[in-house]
Amino acid sequence: MAYPLYTVGHSNHTADRLLELLRGNGVGVVVDVRSAPFSRYSPQFNREQLARHCAGRLRYVWMGDSLGGRPADRACYDEAGHVLYAPLSRTESFLSGIAALERRSEHYCLAVLCSEADPVACHRSLLITRVLRARGMPDGRIRHILADGTVRNDSELPIQVPMLEDAWRSPLSALHEPVLNPSSGA
Repeated sequence: MAYPLYTVGHSNHTADRLLELLRGNGVGVVVDVRSAPFSRYSPQFNREQLARHCAGRLRYVWMGDSLGGRPADRACYDEAGHVLYAPLSRTESFLSGIAALERRSEHYCLAVLCSEADPVACHRSLLITRVLRARGMPDGRIRHILADGTVRNDSELPIQVPMLEDAWRSPLSALHEPVLNPSSGA
């Protein structure tokens, strides 16, 4: 049986509200895809605190090392610090994470968790679900839980201009300091 695969951003919810949103949609496994699962602003979503809060209610799995939006490999960034999704989507680590996500989604109703409230501005939609669709996951299986609790199928999200591979990147710089091009003399 193929279960729906949800995405959700913890935003500034309380931990109880997040679990309410997830359990209300039948989610049994939370897959945290934050590269750095910590928050100064919402410490209830720090990795250890969230795992403890989920205990006994939902299974918590961290996959930010393979599916995170801020990879360690500097080759996955442009000079301004934007993550280049095409090279990232071809890395062994990312593809292994996607395969694990696909396998888990066949056995469990899961939700891919990141911090951004709006899936349109987050790598969980811009990268992860785009790759899942390209690998054959039907649009109707991919659902986004919005901050207000409504759920949208992937195709119901605002249409974005199709991105050419060389322009497929994170909307914001992911680094504190830009990556300098060694040939620039800087």
